[in-house]
Amino acid sequence: MKADSISVVIPLYNKALFVDAAVRSALAQGECVREVIVVDDGSTDDGAAIVSRIDDPRLRLIRQANAGVSAARNNGMRATSCALVAFLDADDYWLDGYGDTIVALATRFTDCAMYGTYYYEEADDGTRVRPRIPMDPASNEPVRIDNLFDALARGQLFCMCSLVVRRDLVFGRRIFFPEGESVGEDLDFYFRLAQHTPMAFSPRPLVCYRHSPQVSRLSSAQSGTAIPRFLLRAVARYRSGEVPSPLRPGLRRLIGGHFESIALSRLLQGERRHAIAALLNRFSLTRLHRTAPLMLLAMLPSGMCRMLLRTRQGELR
Repeated sequence: MKADSISVVIPLYNKALFVDAAVRSALAQGECVREVIVVDDGSTDDGAAIVSRIDDPRLRLIRQANAGVSAARNNGMRATSCALVAFLDADDYWLDGYGDTIVALATRFTDCAMYGTYYYEEADDGTRVRPRIPMDPASNEPVRIDNLFDALARGQLFCMCSLVVRRDLVFGRRIFFPEGESVGEDLDFYFRLAQHTPMAFSPRPLVCYRHSPQVSRLSSAQSGTAIPRFLLRAVARYRSGEVPSPLRPGLRRLIGGHFESIALSRLLQGERRHAIAALLNRFSLTRLHRTAPLMLLAMLPSGMCRMLLRTRQGELR
């Protein structure tokens, strides 16, 4: 199947304020977007009604009882028919040229089955910020990323809404979102994809991710002793030898980075013992240049530790 057509999957749950803009941004991409599938996950607002009023033959609305974002994305994927499947959350949107850029990547990098672009974070007041990119910020040239784990260990390159995959890889390898989970379910999805394909990436920011001022679900889930399930599964795949040898060092560093994030979250919550346990994890110890300063901070009185960490976070923004 020629990779010049895109199916867009939009999970919808109580995003009536934003969904019109999201859907219209996908439809505005032109002929490369052949279908937009909105999966209403049992919304209690009028988001589904707003979608139903958009008059475009490419748009389809699927309704399901509330089952979570993973189930909505999976059901949407099963309804797709195009070579490429894109994921757009109902509160985010694409900028002009995103669809054509993805098709150009798929046409040029024929041995890749994942494609993506850089993105903006958009605040509630509409202000856009381009996060720091872990590559040459002056270059807009597309690149092939052979080891996505290694690239992500150095920084975030894309968000879920700027990711597109080949449909045949997803269904051939049976790589779906883990249902019943809403923390790290997107990471689980593209971590498993990255085991099987390189990624074609454009540094041009062509997606707007609406950044909530609230604490992220991932951070809030990282209190106490629980480790997110997506991370436990990544560790299990690493230890089992399932991940190809050339990719293993990058995955090890990426897992270590997530344990470092857990430690940071726990220090901010005053959970010193759990933070130290995360820092002493074998994966964290591969990043001593990052974890050693956190370990030193963990030795300070809790109030001073949290004050210094918040100051450090403010300087990095």
